[in-house]
Amino acid sequence: CGVNCGMHANISRACFGRSEAAQTLAVKKLYYIINKHFDLCCVLFNRDRGHTHYCSRMAYDVEYVKNLDLGAQRSSHGVSFNLGHWNSGRIEIRLVGGQKTYGCFRNTMESIFWLVDAVKRLSWSDCDDPAKIFAGCNQYVFDRLTKCRTSGVLTDAVVEAVRPTVIREELI
Repeated sequence: CGVNCGMHANISRACFGRSEAAQTLAVKKLYYIINKHFDLCCVLFNRDRGHTHYCSRMAYDVEYVKNLDLGAQRSSHGVSFNLGHWNSGRIEIRLVGGQKTYGCFRNTMESIFWLVDAVKRLSWSDCDDPAKIFAGCNQYVFDRLTKCRTSGVLTDAVVEAVRPTVIREELI
């Protein structure tokens, strides 16, 4: 698999809440986080930051995102967060990179699972702060955050603020 090879993570709208209003709000927050913290998410999802032509960063002005009509978006292969399937009941994160080992795949998917759950409880202002986004994550997500620190997309202060909140979880 080449450095620019990736995969798509399709997620049911039902994962974001029971009502359409809850789903819409949570998905907008996820869209915002992925694009606001694009370099961080490249590392979280194991995507080479130099090869994002087919999954580019999108607009992330908070007011723009808050007012985005999710159902009116077209499907695009050139963006990091594809909303073109909203009306059929799913969204697609296109920023996910190739996963060469089970551990890499697990940490990437755990990071996605964490973000999907986190956006349901985070305030809009929390979405600007990686320490708040990742507080309470499991060790697999935290492992990826330490990679974000060594890649220069997170500061030591953010990683150390998250460290005491990590919840140990054993997965097969």
